[in-house]
This record gives sequence, structure tokens and C-alpha cells, in this order.
Amino acid sequence: MSISKYSGLLLIDKPVDLTSHDVVYKIRKKYKVKVGHCGTLDPFASGLLVLVLGEATKIASYISSNNKYYNCEILLGQTSDTLDITGECKTTALQKELLFSEMDIKKAIKKLTGKISLEVPMYSAVKVKGKKLYEYARENKNLEKIPIREMNFLDVQFLSYKDNILKITMKVSSGTYVRAWAKALGEYLKVGGLVKSLRRVTSSPYNLNQAMDLPTALHLNLSENNNEDSWNKAFIPINKTLLEMDKIFFSSKEAHLLKNGQIPHSVENALVVAQRQAQKLKESHLYVCLNKDEELLGILEIAISGKLSIKRIMAN
Repeated sequence: MSISKYSGLLLIDKPVDLTSHDVVYKIRKKYKVKVGHCGTLDPFASGLLVLVLGEATKIASYISSNNKYYNCEILLGQTSDTLDITGECKTTALQKELLFSEMDIKKAIKKLTGKISLEVPMYSAVKVKGKKLYEYARENKNLEKIPIREMNFLDVQFLSYKDNILKITMKVSSGTYVRAWAKALGEYLKVGGLVKSLRRVTSSPYNLNQAMDLPTALHLNLSENNNEDSWNKAFIPINKTLLEMDKIFFSSKEAHLLKNGQIPHSVENALVVAQRQAQKLKESHLYVCLNKDEELLGILEIAISGKLSIKRIMAN
């Protein structure tokens, strides 16, 4: 089996101490295929990293917008410059100040659940004046104003609190920083806090139990049939992605027009009502374009203005 013939998602269980780019590089080097990822994981974090292979790199932005679930340990009574255990840590509370009850912790969690505006961590790839924040941090340059972003902590569940370590599960939307939440929790409790460990267990709709560990992925020989089961468990063909989007089926003639950057009149006519609805509700809408064999041809969007446009065209 040659991976060059495949486009889709590869689910990897990222180990700690590797960047997401490290994993991308290793998989690209091993299989000689274009690779990207859908939502980075910090080096100290582990768990589900969704890689996009081949033509699927064109749809990464539509996949990375999905919600994510984490298992998280937060160490109270300490802070660091990176907001996690890998940074320069300092103690910020006496042990007697850390004797919180379960009720105290749950009250704080409730306060910090939902949409919250928080400072983006300085050790992040968010750009200010064309430069990434972590570059400013490494150069010890202070910014007049650190960017503030609305983050959505959809669900946070208490598991335990022992020896100053809070264990929680967390469901968040895309663009949310768990490290920022840990800092906010520490400030709310007036003791400081940082992320001790972080493991991504879901990047909806994909789960960690579907993933392949990185050493296995790097040592697979896909020409051997006995390795195909391991690959097939962790590989999602491109036509099995974006299942939550509405579908439009194209004839061979319509598919040819789309491939050449044209929206067929028949498709435009079929979406007239949907275009009016988008204008009325001020909501954009995406459609996946499939041929009769359910192969992905591209993605169309109806903007809030009602305008229909091509967002992606796949090479078939």
C-alpha cells in the first residue's frame, strides 16, 4: 500500500517533549507526503494530534475548528513564565493557603466556565506586529499590551484535589488556551497556578483510542499486509471527513466545471433558497461537494451576504 495514493487524516498520540511540528516533520520524512496538523499541542502536552495528509491539507482549517477535550493537572501555589511546568517556576503561596475544600474549587471552576476574555500566553504563536509572542518572550521584550482573546471553556469537571494538584477534564472550543485558564484560576483563588500536565483525549469527532502512537507510525511497513490494520484504525480517508457539513452531489459534467473554478448553474439554482436564508439569518453556510462515488471535490460557502463562492477545490 502506497501512502502517496492517500489523502486524509492520520490520528497520532503525540508524546511529551515533541512539538507538533516535530511530529509533522517525522511523518513527512517517513512517508514522503505533504503533511499538516489540525490544532497544535504544546511540547509538554501529549495526546491526540490530528494530522492532515495529501489533499486533506486543504481542509485543515475546517477540521481544526472542532471542540477539544483534555485531561489536565493544575498545580496551585506556583506560577511560571510559560504558565506550565516547563517554565521558570516560583512559589506564590504558603502551604496553609492551599488547603481548599472541594466546594471552594468547584465554586472557582463554575466562575471560570463559559466564554471568558483572557490574556493570550506570552509563550504562544499569536502574532503582534507581525511577530510571534514567544519571540518577544525569548528576547525578554515587554509588550505594552498583551492580546486579550475571548476563549470558550464549554465544560470543566472537577476530578480531585490533593497535594496542591487539581485534576480536571475540560471541553474547549478552538483557539482556547488551557494555560490561560490555569493562570486565571490561580488568580481567582489568590494563590497562583500553572498547568502541570495536559493530555488531549478528543478532537471532535476523533478520539485518542483511535490514534496510533508515534513510534508505531514511524516503523510501519505499509507493503506488509499485517500492518494495514494498524494504519486503517488511525487513518480517516478524506471522503470520511467533514461529515457534519451538508452535502451537494455533482454529476460528471458539474464536477468538471467545479474543477475549473466554475459553479454550475444547476447548483446555483438549487441553493437560491439557502442563499436567501443566509442573508435573513446573517449566518454563513458551508457545503461539501461530492461526486457520485462520494469522493470529495471541494467546498462551497454561502456568505452572510448570500453570495455563493468556492472555498476549496480538490485535485482528483
